[in-house]
Amino acid sequence: GRYVAVATGVSIRLLDRASLRLIAEIPAPGVDAVAVSDEWLVYRARRDGRDVMLGRSIASPATPGEEIAISGAAGGSQLGIPGLHGKLAAFAIAKRRANRIVTYGFDSRKGRTVVASHKAALSNASLHGDGKKTKLLYVRATRKRQRLMIKRIGRKGAGHAILSRKGRKPMMWSTALAEDRAYVTLLGGGSARIVSVGR
Repeated sequence: GRYVAVATGVSIRLLDRASLRLIAEIPAPGVDAVAVSDEWLVYRARRDGRDVMLGRSIASPATPGEEIAISGAAGGSQLGIPGLHGKLAAFAIAKRRANRIVTYGFDSRKGRTVVASHKAALSNASLHGDGKKTKLLYVRATRKRQRLMIKRIGRKGAGHAILSRKGRKPMMWSTALAEDRAYVTLLGGGSARIVSVGR
């Protein structure tokens, strides 16, 4: 993509990927996580004591579109870090008795659940590909094991594990998906490292 997006807590700084030149600074009160494509921003913010997921067109970065409300968390629910590829966003919703990952299409303005579990924690969604070839990468964790999972959007089931680790340390965190590789950040022992895995 053309851009890098940085969440400052009160705004999103949109930078040119090649030069890191500031393109625009977009107001976004409470923002704490963001994903960007060439035409869209999707970001999580803390508003009125709860998580909300919002989107915004950056087809014209100097005059971005109005905020689009995608999802909100109520009660003890939490929204995860968003992923974005083109016009499709993905993020996790964690509730007390169930967890799920949803996608949201900026074309259709509709969301749908693509993975769900009553036992495992689901988090850190990222996307790659278009149409029927779109794939989802995410972390699936239980008390005993963490798995980096990949699945094709539209197919049933949880997908398959491409990396599996016993225990919860180091913790699998943010993910990214490319044409032939998947990436996950491992956090633990006061350090972080990125692991690359073949798809």
